[in-house]
Amino acid sequence: MSELVGSSGSRDHVAHMTIDVPISHEMAPVAKILLYHVTKDGETVADSVHVPVEQCLENKVGVPKDSQFSN
Repeated sequence: MSELVGSSGSRDHVAHMTIDVPISHEMAPVAKILLYHVTKDGETVADSVHVPVEQCLENKVGVPKDSQFSN
């Protein structure tokens, strides 16, 4: 869960939210998530976070138990 705090550092207006982001191999080794909000006055408020993503393969790979590669 993230805590969004005003640029003045004031915690008068704190918002909490949870977002689900699908992860893919194309995001490795790190993904940058940018969130923004345009206020009623037209001001843009933005923040970003770097999220580490483990290396993974595009395709699932497996070796059958009865193959020549198994012990």
